[in-house]
Amino acid sequence: MKKTLLRLLLLILLSSFLVMGTGCRSQRTEKRPLHVNPNLDWQAKFKEQTLSLNPPEGTIPWGDTTSFKNKEARKDYRKADKSFYFGKNNNGSWVSKAPVSVDDKFMKRGKERFEIYCAACHTKTGDGTKSQISKRGWVIPNITLDVTLNKSDGELFDIVSNGVRTMPGYKSQINESDRWAIVVYLRALQKVSRGNLNDVPQQLRNNIK
Repeated sequence: MKKTLLRLLLLILLSSFLVMGTGCRSQRTEKRPLHVNPNLDWQAKFKEQTLSLNPPEGTIPWGDTTSFKNKEARKDYRKADKSFYFGKNNNGSWVSKAPVSVDDKFMKRGKERFEIYCAACHTKTGDGTKSQISKRGWVIPNITLDVTLNKSDGELFDIVSNGVRTMPGYKSQINESDRWAIVVYLRALQKVSRGNLNDVPQQLRNNIK
């Protein structure tokens, strides 16, 4: 008799344990089910198709096979210079000016990249309201106006990188240096849109039609 009761008690306990373990209930509840084998389900980890902006503590990112042959290439993987790679200061604020050296070659590169990636929507002058895309019903802002002019270079770099509203980001297509070149060239377009004849050197004014 005692053995029968003991077996019955064990059967009841085992049944209850299985029900709790599998999460089966006759009614809804906010309580978590008993997780019999947690393994590494709740460990800190990266999910598939995600990437941390900062390396895990205590690690040093190396890169790929290119880095083994060219150590100089490692800087593109470490991205320790937040102002250049993310357009931000160490305190998280946007950098006010592009952290790059600007010369004629760099400006021409910005013009080339702008006309490849940006002009289709914003036009070559930055006045997107007159682009073919806008004629199809899309709202394309004029990026020479004050609303864009008043943004910092870092914020514009982030917009080129990650997009804004319906505009896609281009960080997977355009490297950091070229993104800064686009920002610098955009500043030139904004300045030109506000210029007048007095801003043109005297010896060049006769060339203006």
